[in-house]
Amino acid sequence: MKLKTKRLLIAIILMIIAPLALYSTVNKYLQRTGVENWPHVKGIVLFSGVEQQKRYKNVKTSTFTNRYSMRYVQRINYSYEVNGNTYTSKNFNLNDSSSNTRALFDGSGIIFTDEKRARAAALKFRKGTVVDVYYNPDNPAIASLSHSNASFMPILFAVGLLGFALLTLLIALEKIQPENLPWRKNT
Repeated sequence: MKLKTKRLLIAIILMIIAPLALYSTVNKYLQRTGVENWPHVKGIVLFSGVEQQKRYKNVKTSTFTNRYSMRYVQRINYSYEVNGNTYTSKNFNLNDSSSNTRALFDGSGIIFTDEKRARAAALKFRKGTVVDVYYNPDNPAIASLSHSNASFMPILFAVGLLGFALLTLLIALEKIQPENLPWRKNT
């Protein structure tokens, strides 16, 4: 396969994925804006646990280091009732403020680098624990255990992906030569 064809194929794939990612992140952000004003009800934890995930590195730095790092994702499932209808959700943290943890983009888990901290956090939400559930009054199926607004970071990531997709498309269509890009020029 020719280089031009490969570039065009990659650009087309990125031009399909990037707008979908942007649409999805904006949609999720809009669904969760105003969470600080959402009403709340009591819910019950159905499941709480920690999922171990290996994150493989592209390059091994030395003979004595692992080719992967471990991360631990706290997961939770809970049910709640609004106007006689029962709902279940897994969203519990939309904007984590702790510097040592990060929420997943979809709000369905919190990432920890330390297993003990992840397990300690999961113990706060044992099965059967009663929790406050904040739900979207326009769509009660959208809920959170967090009372803080959604993070804007996934939207920024999706916009960056779209910019990269456009740059890739311009290079594939030979509107821009890669060697003429400003960051590739020697001064």
